[in-house]
Amino acid sequence: MTCRNVEKLIKKRQSPIDQPVYYVTIVDNFDVFKKAHIATGHGGRDRMLKHFNVKYTNITKDSVELFKAYCQVHQENKTG
Repeated sequence: MTCRNVEKLIKKRQSPIDQPVYYVTIVDNFDVFKKAHIATGHGGRDRMLKHFNVKYTNITKDSVELFKAYCQVHQENKTG
């Protein structure tokens, strides 16, 4: 699928009227994770996964945990 002159891989839809669900590329991982993490109010793993399930298909629990482990806000909360 081409979106704004950028090719994106989408998961096969059950019907043509379903919203597209995208695969996140390695290059876009950090930006997608950061936007979702901020959008959920620095939410935890489950809130982020719920946010991802609407639009993305290849996000794993382990990758969310890894991203969250390096979040500066979460690091400050653990030490404080």
